Amino acid sequence: MTQARLNALNTQFRAYDAGFQSWLRDGLPVKEDGKPIPVVVATPDRAFAAMAHMLAGERGAPVKDIKNIPLPFVSVAPGGRIQFDQLRWQGPVSLILGRKTDAQGSSSTYTMRWPLPFNISYKIEFWTKNVETMNALKLWAAIQFWQGIEAFVNFDLSSIWPTWTRKLIPLLNEGFHDLTDLEPEDGPRVVRSSLEVTAKAWISTGYSQVKNVLKIFVDYYIADTDADLTVGGDVVEANPDTYEPQFRVTIDEDSGTVGPIP
Repeated sequence: MTQARLNALNTQFRAYDAGFQSWLRDGLPVKEDGKPIPVVVATPDRAFAAMAHMLAGERGAPVKDIKNIPLPFVSVAPGGRIQFDQLRWQGPVSLILGRKTDAQGSSSTYTMRWPLPFNISYKIEFWTKNVETMNALKLWAAIQFWQGIEAFVNFDLSSIWPTWTRKLIPLLNEGFHDLTDLEPEDGPRVVRSSLEVTAKAWISTGYSQVKNVLKIFVDYYIADTDADLTVGGDVVEANPDTYEPQFRVTIDEDSGTVGPIP
């Protein structure tokens, strides 16, 4: 696999990770002081270390000076399980056609095979000081899922499909688990719960891009009987005495028009 292809796959996974984190940061309830609940990307065993690094960056202090981690906060570990979804598989031959015009007015048609359906799991860890705060976060998590099963999250997939922008991707609720250590050996007790979700994602295998033909110009000339009719257009235009310009037919998406040759 080429480096370019590896980079394209990494970009796709990063797009899903970023959309998932935005869903958490924008949707979580605020703390009593009105500030948002911090969200860090880390496995559970690295969650407090990740929070220390984030606080050190915010305060402009060395990490070793961060002694206490304020609660609550949320950590998320993406991609623990990535599994092909046969139920959503459409076969290897379907093609997606799309058209996009850039800022300069250049139009292209994009063609790609039907993307591969993959289920990407995420584990969300909620860390709080007391049960009351944890119950509030559990309630928030519960009402995010339609009928307790799925939530629909807005993902920016423009880096995956140029003809797509933002898409609603289902998140499947895999269950909430209480992981609190009631008798910790060191430090105060931390209330901890875990929510597992699965994103029903799509992974692109690549696409091809072809510039669209927006207009066709057909120029008509009258030539001398002994003129060479195999010459190119530049020769014809440079010899008006031999090749007399008559008219131009312009064909675009809407219609065809006849006018003088510029």
